[in-house]
Amino acid sequence: MAESARLGLGLLLAAPPWSTELPQKESKLYLDQFRDWKMWAAAKREWSAAEKEFLGFDGTLPKVPVPTLLIAAGHTHATDRISSDLHEELVSVAPLGSVKVIADAKHTELLVKQKTATQAVSYAREFLHEMGEGELER
Repeated sequence: MAESARLGLGLLLAAPPWSTELPQKESKLYLDQFRDWKMWAAAKREWSAAEKEFLGFDGTLPKVPVPTLLIAAGHTHATDRISSDLHEELVSVAPLGSVKVIADAKHTELLVKQKTATQAVSYAREFLHEMGEGELER
């Protein structure tokens, strides 16, 4: 963690270009968190833990005991064969697995843009309905 961030200079960090896609009322909260050194320290801890787990992976995915829905960004799914293969592998270890692709969406847009987020929620609602949860209330 850079000492400058701990000293409060995170305020000088430029907002990422995709952050303009966030709804206005969430934008300030996001930027406050983005510029908070404690969030960066937590992200570093999470990254280190994920990296350790990744490097210790033996190549066999454990079975997942519940139905699984994976919502993928169309751009990534279409242009990155490794990612699309991984998507299929991840759902294959569930008793019932499904991959839904949001066409033309980039990974960073899935939950940031209203159109793609709405589609993701629609897929999730449909999946839950199919699992016997019934119609969800808005």
